[in-house]
Amino acid sequence: MGGVREREGRDGVRDDRPKKKSRAEREASDAISAVGGDGDAPAASVAPLAGHEYALQLKLKRQAVVTRLKSINRQLRNGFKSKKTPSAWLARSGRGVACPFDGVTPSPVVNGYRNKADFTIGADEDGVARVGFLSGGWDSAISKQSLSVPTLPASITGVATLFQKEVVQKSASLPPFNRRTNEGMWRGLTVRINNDGKECIVAVRVNKDFDEKKKEEGKELARSVLSACTDVKVTGAVWEEAQAQSSVATVEEVMMGDRYLTVMLRSLPFKVDIDAFFQVNLGAAELLLSHALTFASRYKANTLLDVCCGTGIFGMAMAKMVKKVMGVDTSAEAIEGARDQAKHLHLDNCSFEVAKAEEALEKWEKEGQLEWPCVAICDPPRCGLNSAVVHALRKCKQVKSIILISCGADAMVKDVVALCTPEKAPTLSRRSPTSMQSGGGGGEGKDAAEVDRDLPLGFFYPRTVTAIDLFPHTPHVETVTLLERSTLMMADNPTDVFDVDFCWTCGGSDHKRGECPNKDGE
Repeated sequence: MGGVREREGRDGVRDDRPKKKSRAEREASDAISAVGGDGDAPAASVAPLAGHEYALQLKLKRQAVVTRLKSINRQLRNGFKSKKTPSAWLARSGRGVACPFDGVTPSPVVNGYRNKADFTIGADEDGVARVGFLSGGWDSAISKQSLSVPTLPASITGVATLFQKEVVQKSASLPPFNRRTNEGMWRGLTVRINNDGKECIVAVRVNKDFDEKKKEEGKELARSVLSACTDVKVTGAVWEEAQAQSSVATVEEVMMGDRYLTVMLRSLPFKVDIDAFFQVNLGAAELLLSHALTFASRYKANTLLDVCCGTGIFGMAMAKMVKKVMGVDTSAEAIEGARDQAKHLHLDNCSFEVAKAEEALEKWEKEGQLEWPCVAICDPPRCGLNSAVVHALRKCKQVKSIILISCGADAMVKDVVALCTPEKAPTLSRRSPTSMQSGGGGGEGKDAAEVDRDLPLGFFYPRTVTAIDLFPHTPHVETVTLLERSTLMMADNPTDVFDVDFCWTCGGSDHKRGECPNKDGE
């Protein structure tokens, strides 16, 4: 999607400190092992925490974030110490977590929350053709219990069951693809449903190297079965062919209806392609966007930079609160979708560009297109921001704050440390522009003379972090970190650095230090 990308990489709960793990971390490890230990369990590969109460799942995810916030603090302390640089906000945060953390917001829907599923088609351990999930590695059997995974709604499993029974298991002359021998035809099935689950679009993936006549036979069979589906209306289906050693489709054909589906998010209709990155938990995505909007509303921004924008969800959701939205992504297809969507929604202040983020930022700054103050919202892939983008954000003097969306706690650590550690790379002029002195947001009312002049410019500090459980029954947790330009907040008096006094142990602000009910962040 753009802006709110579909995220499902693994992010284990671990302690990177040499000391003994806390009880919550041991519970997390035991929970994942206990539920994921059975290779044929329905939750083994896609929902390893499904065997545990939801309250415990949230507890494990909170601990994962707290552990990473402590890691950020340690790494930044070392970074500032090596640069012999004073740090008001690190003095404020103590030796625990790096900034306030208000916990993990639960998902509004815990079971059946997904609106998209990518199934693999293959044989189970008994050689029976199935639509489902691999029970282990790339060449493992399909789990017999795949369609019992609690994250999937009945509308998706219904389509998958129908396709399995009436298509995949219908003809012995159309076998599923074997990943060891590269033989067979059926490779995968993608199902995406709309908000109420009454309509869906489908993608059928097959082996491009299979017999052409047999592929045509399979296409006609798939079209016939999908068009006759009664439980869910299939409004479109795409036929995709990929060579045996590749997962990238080299042949795509809309074999019925349309390849797009209208999905509502924050009362905005989005036209979503079957293969597009888009949020799979719409209820939790609403919460994610709400948190991002709350952070952005602290600053009376003129420009919103939507970095790694994809199809521009964040930018379009925030378009009414800024003068202009400027989005950038390397995917031409995603940018085309963003432009079409903005036009459809009559958002004339939104523009989107195909480019590397670092190159676009440099160009926009040189051309004078960025109006102070800018808020940059970054929603990078699971690996996080690359170093060139980090450097560009630090160097761009119009960027007052960053809203960083991280789909993995380790990526959050990497990006926050990279954005907040002093470095010898080219930084901003030590003389703040006149526009900077006008304040606004977190540094409102502060004159440039009040800023600690000994601090190098061009880096940020984490002001607050929140987390949203986008993927119940998995260890994954989405974090939203608000970072602010250091020059606006490094006053001699550090008491104004954070909005609230917070517990160094867990980041909470609802109890006094030394009275934390969550020992070690548990």
